[in-house]
Amino acid sequence: MYIHWITEHIAQGPKPYGNEYQDLVNNGITHILDLTEFSATVQDEITTQLHIIHEYIIDFQFIPYTQVEKCCQIIYDILEQPQHKLYIHCWAGIGRSSTILWLYLIGCGIDPELAKNIIKTANRAATPGNKSLSDSSHISCIKAYAADHGWSKSTPRL
Repeated sequence: MYIHWITEHIAQGPKPYGNEYQDLVNNGITHILDLTEFSATVQDEITTQLHIIHEYIIDFQFIPYTQVEKCCQIIYDILEQPQHKLYIHCWAGIGRSSTILWLYLIGCGIDPELAKNIIKTANRAATPGNKSLSDSSHISCIKAYAADHGWSKSTPRL
């Protein structure tokens, strides 16, 4: 399994299967944010090493603002702990996961184009800001949400 490290604490890519969960653990991943339709069935010994959060986002449809806020807050909360490392995925690791991650980076104060470049540098197949999933209103939404929740005052490590 190839893991796309976006930052020191955030990785992104496709849905893992079978032994790939152990690969994630071996790479220091402590948390998984699963954006797919079905939550994973994972071996018990892996679930003691990984905290898996399932937040289904419908593929190829405009992401509701409430889901953007919820997913970005989940990421923020996970990364408040310096020892945590997150793997965020959808089925192919192209659209949903890169778009949510892009919006999170924007919420943390990173310029939208720079955030896209950061993600695309690590994962050339990614489509952060995918037009079937988001538009400029999502940028306004996450910036307002981040400001209302004090992210600019205490942005966790990226």
